[in-house]
Amino acid sequence: MAKKTLDWHLALADQQLEQRRGVNDQLSTAREVDHFAYFRKRAGAERAAELLRAEGFRVELARKGFTTSLAAHIDSPVDRGSVRAVVNRVFDAVESNGGDYDGWGGEVVTP
Repeated sequence: MAKKTLDWHLALADQQLEQRRGVNDQLSTAREVDHFAYFRKRAGAERAAELLRAEGFRVELARKGFTTSLAAHIDSPVDRGSVRAVVNRVFDAVESNGGDYDGWGGEVVTP
């Protein structure tokens, strides 16, 4: 399977935001947003975790078999500008350390 590019993830984020608008999500309201990634080498996951923690993320690492998973959490709105900025930051930290960024999610906030 080919690695997914940053542009692919940003296009997917735009689709998710459209769905959120459809359920009246209050996109400008901050909530915990979760980002996920996977690494073959634990050292790469630890380096990415350090970078993300320095930017204010809460990060958890878990090992299963030969893969280390990374879950990075930050309180943020999910408007287009905020999502694109955060996805860029996480994608860069993950990819530059040999990981595969898997995407993001978070609670829907309605009025």
